[in-house]
Amino acid sequence: MSSPSDDGTDSELSKYKPKWAREQPATPERLRSVSTSVSTGRWSEEEHRDRRIRSLRPEPVPEPPAWRADGLLALMGRLVTVAAFAVLIALLVIFGKPLLQRVAVLEPDSPPTQVSKPADRLTANDAPANRALVPAAGIVATPGAAPPATAQGQQAALSPISKPLGQESSVGSAVRGVTDSEIRFGISAPFTGPAKELGLNMKIGIEAAFNVANAKGGVYGRQLRLIAADDGYEPTRTAVTMPQLYERDQVFGLVGNVGTPTAVVALPYALDRKMLFFGAFTGAGLLRNDPPDRYVFNYRASYAEETAAVVNYLVKVRGFLPEQIAVFAQQDAYGDAGFAGVERAVRSLQGGNESPILRLNYQRNTVDVDDAVAQLQQKKHTPIKAVIMVPTYRAAAKFIEKARDLYPDMIYTSVSFVGTPRWPMS
Repeated sequence: MSSPSDDGTDSELSKYKPKWAREQPATPERLRSVSTSVSTGRWSEEEHRDRRIRSLRPEPVPEPPAWRADGLLALMGRLVTVAAFAVLIALLVIFGKPLLQRVAVLEPDSPPTQVSKPADRLTANDAPANRALVPAAGIVATPGAAPPATAQGQQAALSPISKPLGQESSVGSAVRGVTDSEIRFGISAPFTGPAKELGLNMKIGIEAAFNVANAKGGVYGRQLRLIAADDGYEPTRTAVTMPQLYERDQVFGLVGNVGTPTAVVALPYALDRKMLFFGAFTGAGLLRNDPPDRYVFNYRASYAEETAAVVNYLVKVRGFLPEQIAVFAQQDAYGDAGFAGVERAVRSLQGGNESPILRLNYQRNTVDVDDAVAQLQQKKHTPIKAVIMVPTYRAAAKFIEKARDLYPDMIYTSVSFVGTPRWPMS
């Protein structure tokens, strides 16, 4: 296709050109560019007329190549691997737990070559705290005493190997203090001396409850038995009775131990050996830690709770001033716990301010209260109108007897530790 000529043959078309093209001079370079654009435009028109219209129908998709033999074998291998892995997981789920329970571990107190018992043969010291094998209730009257006839008949009707608390496996003799016929509990308390009624009456109460349980067949066919050890309400003797109950008598747990000063010795010994320490007859704070000790179960109010209730009554109801309240307390850990409870309650009523509280002391296992009475008489500037007592029963009775004539209007209160003896006292 030829380019436009210089003689004006395309003058007819030139009038349709843009204004800027008509007004500019016709240079050789410009003519070449115009020629190129016109030829390109004409070529495009011809190409447009000659192009083919594509069909609207979908084009056929080529068939995928056929599976090769080696590809099929690889797929089957992967499926076999997955199936084998699934079978292995199922076997671990089914048999893993019994295997883990029988894995031998070294005991803390044993030589490195000695291994502990399997989980199904744990002793009382190894059993978890939340696995309550037997409830802490009652004890048979005396060691070796025959159970009641009704209990024997009911026990004979039970299986020789019974299941504790619905568990499938029996507790056999491998559990400390538990056999197929009995469960042994221990108690360390005063059964002789000035405070003997404390231990004797605790033992009587436990025996009464355990005899009722034994008459009904015991605990899954096992009779409950009490083994008592006399500590005379002295911590030094408690240090002897605790190993006796644990090592010689092989008791399952301790129930109803009496006293705060004795608990100072008995409690660490029991916790170190993971022994049940249930219902000790003391309200001291050492048995009420926060969080609580794992093997300690209390069954009475604390001295802090009891003394707080007394102080609130004397101050809010009777209208006494804190300076008009004295504390008659045993001079040991028991008296310290009760006195601390009074101080805490008074401090709470005064908004945290300290107020001196008169403390009248006496020695443990005595009824020598003369010094306490003399100290009370010396308090003349602010007369004492109420005495909160934290004693044993004999000392409390002797103190009231000596102070009654001197202070006829005095109010005497006491913590619950005094309320155990039977009257008349021997």
